Amino acid sequence: MEDRFEEKVAAFSQAYGLFDHSPAVLVAASGGADSTALLHILHTLRGVFKLNLVCAHVNHRLRGPDSDADECFVQSQAGALGLPFVSKSLDVTGFAKGYRLSLETAARHLRMQALLEMARNNHCQAIATGHQKNDNAETVVHRMIRGTGLRGLAGIWPSRTSGDGVHIIRPLLCATRREVVQYLRERYLFWREDATNADCRFRRNAIRNRLLPVLQEEMLSSLVDTLSGLALSTYGLYAKTILPAVDRLRPSAASCFSDRGLSLNIKAIEGQPPYIQIELMRQTLTQLGCGEKDLTGRHYTRLLALAAAKTTDKAVSLPRGFIARRQGDILNLRPPCPSGSVIPDDQPVTLAIPGKVRYGRYIIEVAILSTHDVHISQIREDARHGSECLDWDALRPPLVIRRRRPGDRFLPLGQPTDKKVGKFLTDARIPKESRDEVLVVEDQERIVWLCPVRISDRVKATNSTRLVLEITVRPTEG
Repeated sequence: MEDRFEEKVAAFSQAYGLFDHSPAVLVAASGGADSTALLHILHTLRGVFKLNLVCAHVNHRLRGPDSDADECFVQSQAGALGLPFVSKSLDVTGFAKGYRLSLETAARHLRMQALLEMARNNHCQAIATGHQKNDNAETVVHRMIRGTGLRGLAGIWPSRTSGDGVHIIRPLLCATRREVVQYLRERYLFWREDATNADCRFRRNAIRNRLLPVLQEEMLSSLVDTLSGLALSTYGLYAKTILPAVDRLRPSAASCFSDRGLSLNIKAIEGQPPYIQIELMRQTLTQLGCGEKDLTGRHYTRLLALAAAKTTDKAVSLPRGFIARRQGDILNLRPPCPSGSVIPDDQPVTLAIPGKVRYGRYIIEVAILSTHDVHISQIREDARHGSECLDWDALRPPLVIRRRRPGDRFLPLGQPTDKKVGKFLTDARIPKESRDEVLVVEDQERIVWLCPVRISDRVKATNSTRLVLEITVRPTEG
């Protein structure tokens, strides 16, 4: 590897562990300069990181013949490099009209859906995109104009994980657009130009083509380097400090994941810095379906005030009909009540191991994992709310899921003796109206999980565990 630019990308990827999760990487290639450079660089680095690459293109069908020409160009690039090529065409215009979205928003949403689908179909656990320093700087400015907090200042993250576990990675965030173009020209590599990038009716284009050049004139140093450096520093704070703190706080603070919402224990978050409380609230609300982009600083300020208030039975209205209501020491976050709701079954349902079953409003997915493939500490780190991992050898299948019954008892994780379920829920400060939403998962002998509050100590995964049973319970409509 002789190219200094490629060495820079390799060092950045190594520093942020971009290829630690999977060697199978789907490279998102639009045909533009950034993604063309990314495709060639990763092809060069594939031996260094032992990568298996798949080239993927999303045809937005927004520019007529030019869109099809982009796809043909990317396909030819993949062929020249000897890489597998996959593509997907989208109806962005129809989707935008149907859901009353801007073309930008519709394209972004459908593009990510398409990339995730192609990643799953090609057994890739990572998707690499061509975002670079200029994109990061533009994102920070865009969010500052709109109004943002600490998370927004982190800009585009080097790595993030999608809802279904696929990692989105950005190896070029260490490079400017000028460096990317110079790399391509030095290697006599061609790329496609998208004429819509000059259309300043789109805010991002106006920031890129008008605002940033004016701001740069007032600076002695590089504005792009300054803003992207700010974003990466904030990302480091978020990833290394705030998110781990929220992960540690969540088990004692959040409970009762169901179609009725989630509850936060105010006593558990009391005294925490506002940015940690806000991140916990943000994760909770987005998990429930309250659009993250609709939540503003004003909403979070009102939520913090509600949590700090001395009076109870106060409420805050949130986007999309969501409500936050304080009742005692509990902050209840609830989605709007659906019409024609489905009443959950009263009869127990046997879980498919592995597999998926439905229980009333809920979908229960079960998988068996080997600790040879995933370490116990990693399982704990990746655990999601509404999902638990149990020691397979400690279970006595079959397992069933059911509603609570009078007299139910179990051994809560971390406690020395059995407790009545009702007493445990009371001691855990679960709101009275939420206790009936708690589900029971049991094997032939005992309750193994009071979902989503606590598993039984008898079935916890330990360092001596050979196989892990992962159970995920999520609400669904209809």
